[in-house]
Amino acid sequence: MSPIRQYQQKLEGSGYEVEIDLGQLEFSISRDTPFNMSFSHRGSDLVYKATRVARGCCITCTTHGRTREVARLYRSKDDGEYIKVKFSEQQAQSLEDFLLVVKPRSMMYRIDIDEEIYASFSKDHFTLTDASGTALAYDTRVPMGLFRERIPAIFHISIDLLDTMDYIFVAYICMERWRREGTTSLQSRGYSQAWQNTPGLLCFEGPWGEVM
Repeated sequence: MSPIRQYQQKLEGSGYEVEIDLGQLEFSISRDTPFNMSFSHRGSDLVYKATRVARGCCITCTTHGRTREVARLYRSKDDGEYIKVKFSEQQAQSLEDFLLVVKPRSMMYRIDIDEEIYASFSKDHFTLTDASGTALAYDTRVPMGLFRERIPAIFHISIDLLDTMDYIFVAYICMERWRREGTTSLQSRGYSQAWQNTPGLLCFEGPWGEVM
């Protein structure tokens, strides 16, 4: 039985009213800073959450009343203050090894997992595509116009990517933080230095309003 079907059966047996599109999952995105952000699945109790901790961020996943740690993002003092990402039961790696540069100017990266998945922003919409350019996921925001809403509210993703959600959520919060910051590359020392210099981690106050 596929992991997707197992997940659906767990939801069906949990007493929750399950509304799962066989092709797509829909998550509500909390309106907060990237390192205090959460994805809540509409139709079940599945929640991905980023929480600010000392020197970085802890990512967890909660479902059926149980919480597991997914990954941690932190500054590595032993490696020139570079950002590291450590997934549970895996070796820590630098952020630039996890998000591999494809088109830095247009902010396109390949997520370092078995499948070829590309993360990028198109007119400020976050999108995931496969190697052929087929859309796999996107968030909802209105980047321009009278009803501009640059903070997304909903994240739509192909149900086929459920097994890679751990990696996708980590990639999302890193790239969304970069977008709101808008002044440094996600990669290498520049991003690490900006992280170190902004302990408030991007609140909704002050000069950030225009880029959010």
